[in-house]
Amino acid sequence: MKENKSKKSLWIKVLAILLPLLLGIGIGIAIGMSIDKNKEEQSVGNKVSEVTREPAVTNQPGVEPTETPAVTSQPEASPGISPDVTKNPIETPEMTQEVTEEPSGEPTATPEVTNQPDANPTETPSATATPSVTSKPSVTQNPSATPKPSATPKPTPIPVSENKENYYGALHVKGTYLADKDDNLVQLRGISTHGLGWFPQYVNEAAIRQFKQEWGCNVIRLAMYTAEYNGYCTSDVAQKENLKNIIDTGVKAATAENMYVIIDWHILQDNNPNTNKKEALRFFDEMSKKYADNPNVIYEICNEPNGGTTWSMIKSYALEVIPVIRKNAPEAVIIVGTPTWSQDVDIAAKDPITEYDNIMYALHFYADTHRDSLRQKCTKAVQMGLPLFVTEYGTCAASGDGYVNVAEADKWMELLDGYGISHVAWNLSNKGESSSMISAGCKKVNGFTESDLSTGGKWFVNMLQKAGAGIGAALSGTTEAGQGESVPEMSGESGNGGSPAPDYVAYGEEIIQQGAGLQVTVSNGWTSGSTVGLQLNVTVQNSANADEVNWERKIMIKDGVTAELGQNWNSVVELRGNELIIRPADYNKTIAAGGTVSDIGIILNILE
Repeated sequence: MKENKSKKSLWIKVLAILLPLLLGIGIGIAIGMSIDKNKEEQSVGNKVSEVTREPAVTNQPGVEPTETPAVTSQPEASPGISPDVTKNPIETPEMTQEVTEEPSGEPTATPEVTNQPDANPTETPSATATPSVTSKPSVTQNPSATPKPSATPKPTPIPVSENKENYYGALHVKGTYLADKDDNLVQLRGISTHGLGWFPQYVNEAAIRQFKQEWGCNVIRLAMYTAEYNGYCTSDVAQKENLKNIIDTGVKAATAENMYVIIDWHILQDNNPNTNKKEALRFFDEMSKKYADNPNVIYEICNEPNGGTTWSMIKSYALEVIPVIRKNAPEAVIIVGTPTWSQDVDIAAKDPITEYDNIMYALHFYADTHRDSLRQKCTKAVQMGLPLFVTEYGTCAASGDGYVNVAEADKWMELLDGYGISHVAWNLSNKGESSSMISAGCKKVNGFTESDLSTGGKWFVNMLQKAGAGIGAALSGTTEAGQGESVPEMSGESGNGGSPAPDYVAYGEEIIQQGAGLQVTVSNGWTSGSTVGLQLNVTVQNSANADEVNWERKIMIKDGVTAELGQNWNSVVELRGNELIIRPADYNKTIAAGGTVSDIGIILNILE
């Protein structure tokens, strides 16, 4: 009995030990099986999800992998970036048209992934086991981050404003061009006076009427020299008032004919516009107040900076003068000159004036001197977004004289018209040089006929007619423009029309003696009141076997002759007593052995 009890007690103890152990093993097995099952379900779910997120496009019928478009490889066109217009400027004048609308061209079609791939892997669990996922992959068909231009963007041609009278009211600068109130392109074509202190007689109502009604000009430029003889900054109070009165006559006559008029602060001999900045500030304050209500008045604040004047110097000057004008004429168009006689427009394009709107930049050329290289500068500046206005050009050499190069002038017109660039021809006078529009023997001040014009003048008028600018009988001289009044007597005023006389060359050769290493010719002469003007063309020679650097030459003026220095170009000239000293500009300091430096011009005023 005791033994049975002992055995029973032993089994109870064994069971007490085994039952918890077996129970623990069972629970562990159950948990493990549950975990394995969850892992399996999760793995299958991930596979389904992966297949859903990135469908195997290559398995779609008829779609090859190479056809899948890479949307980001489409050409990007950020809004505001100008399309490339260098290929055909004539076809498309606009340089800075902003891309504000999506071009019509669509990128190649993105495969529309709306269905599950055909492949059904055997390991794919039943639908009830598939985790909840979106039925369509997240693929944006038209990604907002990448615009959709056509493969080759083409700029939209600028609408050109049309008006039978070639007058469009107040203008403003739109991109690289002048525009009317509706942003249509406006191109001004016209003529510049010569110095108002020398040839004031052509600024008369009848002449300006003919320029508009017969020739087809819609702008006239009033060129007022600053530092030269009879210039604004070298004259007394009476002459200053006389110059301002001539400007007023021109503005009123142009306004009456619905023409635009440029008031030109014609720096040249003073080189740097900062030289006479105080005078400029007073002058433009007065002019902009006086003509604040004239939307046809344009202000050119510095004609041709030269003599090493940098763009930073010009820009500094402009940032002082512009606000003076803006105070009185907030919307007026203002033109700023550029370095090297208003040729380095590409330099200005790298650092334009951004503080003010309605600012343009002057480009000047003379067709027989300035050819492809300057046209390339012009093109480059426009491509960079610089609004240009050719406020002075000629068909001849940079001296204002010489061969009238029609072929090169036509190339310039093709370029300017292609870009919609406004242009004004130099000059309205009978000075007896190639750039003068009136023939040297003509003493009329209006009512000009074809025989009254120089070769350059005839080209100019015919060019306007071909451009469609003319609206009348271009060279009849028989309209209300006047019947050909002769040059009036100008008591107390300088200039009688610059009538040349055959003996000027001989006279000049008599009173000047050229020094060694020089070749000097008198190419023109004219009379202005009691003053005789002479134009000297100078070539500097180096006969040595080595280069000559920082050269200097002298011209002697006959004893007893009183002379004053007028203009000069491509050199630095000083008049010391009866000695005319000529030194190089920055760019022609070195003359090669046996070489020459030419195209140097000097204007001498001989006082009688």
